[in-house]
Amino acid sequence: MAVDYDLVILGGTAVGREIAQHAAKLQARVALVEPREKMTPVVNLLPHALRVGGYPNPLSQTVPTRGQLGTSVHKWARQVAQVLDEENGITPLLSLGVDWLTGTAEFCNRPTLGVRVGERILRSRTFLLLLPQHTRLPNIPGLDNTQPLTPEALADTAFWQHPPKTLAILGNDGQACELAQGLTRCGIAVTLISDTPLLPDRDAAIATPIQALLEAEGVRVLAPTPIERCRMAANQRIVQTEFGAIAAEQILVTGDRSPDTAHLNLAAAGITLQNGVIPTSRRLQTANHRIYSCPSESLTLARQTADIALKNALFFPVFRAPAPTNIPQLMATEPPLICFGLTETQAQQQLGDRFHILQPSLKSLPKAQLRAQTSGLCRLIVQHNGRIRGGQILGAEAEEWGSLFLLMFHQKIRLSALEHLPFPSPSMAEQGRAIAQDWRERERDRLPWIKNRLDLWFDARRSYFRA
Repeated sequence: MAVDYDLVILGGTAVGREIAQHAAKLQARVALVEPREKMTPVVNLLPHALRVGGYPNPLSQTVPTRGQLGTSVHKWARQVAQVLDEENGITPLLSLGVDWLTGTAEFCNRPTLGVRVGERILRSRTFLLLLPQHTRLPNIPGLDNTQPLTPEALADTAFWQHPPKTLAILGNDGQACELAQGLTRCGIAVTLISDTPLLPDRDAAIATPIQALLEAEGVRVLAPTPIERCRMAANQRIVQTEFGAIAAEQILVTGDRSPDTAHLNLAAAGITLQNGVIPTSRRLQTANHRIYSCPSESLTLARQTADIALKNALFFPVFRAPAPTNIPQLMATEPPLICFGLTETQAQQQLGDRFHILQPSLKSLPKAQLRAQTSGLCRLIVQHNGRIRGGQILGAEAEEWGSLFLLMFHQKIRLSALEHLPFPSPSMAEQGRAIAQDWRERERDRLPWIKNRLDLWFDARRSYFRA
């Protein structure tokens, strides 16, 4: 008997709805299963709202004081999330013929593979897992006994009604940094503790300015500081480190995330978790080749991999997921940081000495001077032929004008294309011309014969024209 669907999506995220819409537009028969709990993107929006919370926004006529900022920002994020939920509602999916079901979904294998939702069993050629994620607690002795918070808890109104006066954040990733800065701006005394230096997957040249930025905001940064254990004492959470004890009202943990799979009965589909994560191939297939799964550590990563999984599921599994270095990462601090491609260490391993590190100053940009936003760092790794192989950009509006270099990185466009591009002025994108000129000068220094020929040319020209 023929199956009912080409694709069944087990969702609960905004990406799940986007992919269901794309599949339906390709004329596939699609079913989307979501949990009964209403989806909310507040967790993803909150760091960005905290970043700009000190500025007037369309939903507030006044700038809140430092003590009121947290409540105001949370309310603003929830209102934006509601608007987005209405814009990306279920009505367009229903008009395209997508079957939408809510409830608890679990795999069953009798008589054949399917998904049970209430009294219905959905049979499909392929299945796609786009599940909500939750933060995994690190293996620190005594941490469970302190009832630590995770970033998901910041979406609850209860946290902002009675915020802690002191907070210890355990983490070293971008989320830990952006929350440390944002919560400090809300009047919370934040201590950021990490076993390793901050942003260990990035170059020290960019991690050091980030740490200095946080400390300038009032964040106490203890990194690297090995954590021995956590405990409760007199209604305080104590983080015991090698260099002493840190007391705080609450502990917030960031780090690795895992999909919510408790109810899925993955064993019936022949899938086994590894460290709380569903293992997949480069084509995003699980141990059951009919079931695809996508990581969702960030919205960018989820969208990129979901598009590939959709093509593999509907047509033929020949498309591969991009390498992690090809996925841009945005850290919503102020100023923001965008990273993509190779780090300096990776470039040395892959390219040897066949690359330049271009690092022009933002102080030469008229717009940066006009807005008094000259702090930051633009650091690009460029091959001798002009191809961008990586970038780490910290500066005002970095996620906007930095996308120019991200496009060039993915499309393998050389920097020579920017030398005569008429950039609007004043704009932050003018950095592109400065970088192209810097690369050209580096190449002239690397190839002395170019300078020699230029000298000969102008000597000949001057000799021809006599005074």
